[in-house]
Amino acid sequence: MQGEFRRIDGRFSQVDNRFTQIDDRFSQIDDRFSQIDGRFSQIDDRFSQIDSRFAQIDGRLDKNDDKFAKLEQRIENSASETRRHFDVVMEKVDDEIQILAEKVDSNTKAIKKVENRLEKVEEKLDKKADIKDLAVLEKRVDLVESKVFA
Repeated sequence: MQGEFRRIDGRFSQVDNRFTQIDDRFSQIDDRFSQIDGRFSQIDDRFSQIDSRFAQIDGRLDKNDDKFAKLEQRIENSASETRRHFDVVMEKVDDEIQILAEKVDSNTKAIKKVENRLEKVEEKLDKKADIKDLAVLEKRVDLVESKVFA
């Protein structure tokens, strides 16, 4: 029976050795998992940094969005103001064109009157010139007649 116990003890020793080997392997695996956990920790830290940078970028983009919205509003306000100013200026230009057209019409009528008066003066001058020419001719005829009949 002693031999049996020794054989069983030998078997238990082998099993213990195997358990020790298994424990060693588990220790190695635990070490590797610890290394992997460390790496994951580093990766998590890097992701946290990246998340932080994305948050900063989002903040800057939000500020830019606000600036663009304000700029768009200023452009719209400026366009409206420019449109109103242009409309006012165009009304003044239209009024001034109307006044100019009225003055041109008035000047045209005045020029027509002056032309009519000038034509009448020319006609009178033409008649006077004819009368003077006639008077000169009559004097010459009288002179010729006096010489012929004398």
